[in-house]
Amino acid sequence: SKLPQSIILLSPSQYRACWLFMTLMLNKQNVLCTGPAGSGKSALLNTLLKNVPKVEPKWSAVKLTQAANCSSGAIIRNILGCLQRQRHNVFVPPGAITVGGGFCEERQFVLFIDDLNHDSEETECLRQLAETNSVYLSRHQVMLKSMHIVAGHQVSRNSKPDLCRLALRFDHAIQFPVTSPEVVRGIFNSIQHAHVEKNEDSVNLFASIQTLIESSLYVQMRLKKHDKCDRYKPNDVLDILRGILWIKPDVLRTNLRCIHSWIHESLRRW
Repeated sequence: SKLPQSIILLSPSQYRACWLFMTLMLNKQNVLCTGPAGSGKSALLNTLLKNVPKVEPKWSAVKLTQAANCSSGAIIRNILGCLQRQRHNVFVPPGAITVGGGFCEERQFVLFIDDLNHDSEETECLRQLAETNSVYLSRHQVMLKSMHIVAGHQVSRNSKPDLCRLALRFDHAIQFPVTSPEVVRGIFNSIQHAHVEKNEDSVNLFASIQTLIESSLYVQMRLKKHDKCDRYKPNDVLDILRGILWIKPDVLRTNLRCIHSWIHESLRRW
């Protein structure tokens, strides 16, 4: 396809918000946000929390904070309490607990979870939500109709293997900025491992886009010495590529040529 005459480069926060919003609204899939402290995960969740119901009135959003300090039972009770307060409708099969007093197919429910602890028992509870839209409370199954999850998870060097396993529970995950090239390469390797575990056919695909990662690191190093560095943030290229890496392999394969063109155009400009 022909390259556009000009390329609009969104800021990292704008890119993430747009990408997550489209993932929620169009694909109706679950998303995991990861990154170090202070990288903007909570701010993004708050932005989406406020804007999702405004843009789409049939969608309702609830945020759980400090999920790492909650037991799985507390998370479930918090969810159900939010549903009741908002007069949300929960579909309950025969014999289960009745909550919300009704059922409405048109309603969409988005659960924002901040500070998700991947090593504790609530992860299993949230995995049930992500995979089956249902949870077990006091040995009763409660079904949440049209449930979508966006979770924030603070990542550290020691958490990479667990992060990969957690990411496999979600449709998409997006990595928040990390400035060190060594850390970026480590994240790439972790992402590759997670995808290969999920889809063996993606091995060759990731080999082909590793050059894009190296190109983006080259752009970043160049821009740090550039007089226009203040106008064009060095992390923009890396941040977008991190989001691209988490897209499902078949989607990435379709858009690989466009991504190559975008990187080469960025290199040519700078």
